[in-house]
Amino acid sequence: MSAIPDKHIVHALLLDGAGGAQALDVDEIPARIAAGEPVWVHLEAVHPDTPQWLGQHLPILDALMIDALVAEETRPRAIEHDNTILLFLRGVNLNENAEPEDMVSIRMCIGEKFCVSLRRRPLKAVSDIVQRLQRGNGPGAIPDLVNDLAGTLFDRMEPVLSELDERTDNLEELVADKPDAAIRHEIVSLRKRAILLRRYLAPQRDAIGRLRTMPHTWLDDRHRRHLYEHYDQLTRFVEDLDAVRER
Repeated sequence: MSAIPDKHIVHALLLDGAGGAQALDVDEIPARIAAGEPVWVHLEAVHPDTPQWLGQHLPILDALMIDALVAEETRPRAIEHDNTILLFLRGVNLNENAEPEDMVSIRMCIGEKFCVSLRRRPLKAVSDIVQRLQRGNGPGAIPDLVNDLAGTLFDRMEPVLSELDERTDNLEELVADKPDAAIRHEIVSLRKRAILLRRYLAPQRDAIGRLRTMPHTWLDDRHRRHLYEHYDQLTRFVEDLDAVRER
């Protein structure tokens, strides 16, 4: 069992609208959110203080929503609630000594001017966005942040899925030339990996498709075009995994 993190807030950043961000002290966060400033707070879902923090600072969330955000297991989906969106996504596991198909979740409560995201395990895509903000070439607004997080999440999947597809092709050529039980066993193992990845990527595609059609005015045509590209990318991933699985 993983150790409980020391703090429930991983980071709190105020976007400056020009690709950078300012780190916020814990005490500053509520006032900044209340003032409608573009704030991104990243929380530890496993920390015992997190549910209370969510209930206190995001009163739009009811107990069921808070439970969903901190749940041990989540499936990708997008949920509308007034002018707020709950978005649950998964990324390949690129942590040390981990299997990529043991996918890592990110849970988000998104409004026009705030994004509160939660993790149970570190996700490289989040670190990528933080580093971009530190360099001054990150997202300028909350909808851009959500799009960039999703896009980075999916781009990091591409090499993993390409390697899976290429490895399967190579093994099938080998087994066609020289039937071998060990090679067949590895092909079966690769198919199982494809099944595990598809388990989350198919509903993830549907979640992005649903997000793209939600009628929130703060998701403009540019954001929706990017979401369509993400949807198309995930559709291709699912089709590629189906091809591996059905060989």
